Amino acid sequence: MRRAELTEGLRLLPELLALLPRLEVAVLAGRLAEAAWPVLHVKCPEVEVLAMPHPSPVFICTSSAVEERIRTALGRAAELLESC
Repeated sequence: MRRAELTEGLRLLPELLALLPRLEVAVLAGRLAEAAWPVLHVKCPEVEVLAMPHPSPVFICTSSAVEERIRTALGRAAELLESC
């Protein structure tokens, strides 16, 4: 992904968030997605934001810890949504 694409995505993110008034949890998958964290924090401070490695097979195969971090983040997201 080019820097310009990331910048444009972050610029449009507040508009997208405005369309999701019942958003409870956001899972950011990968380092590039983590760039959205500040926008989410400012625009939706009540939303629980979780980060995890990108689920690409290329990254999962680098270490069993990567798969576990993904499972942990998604499991936590499920727990949070079940308690809503």
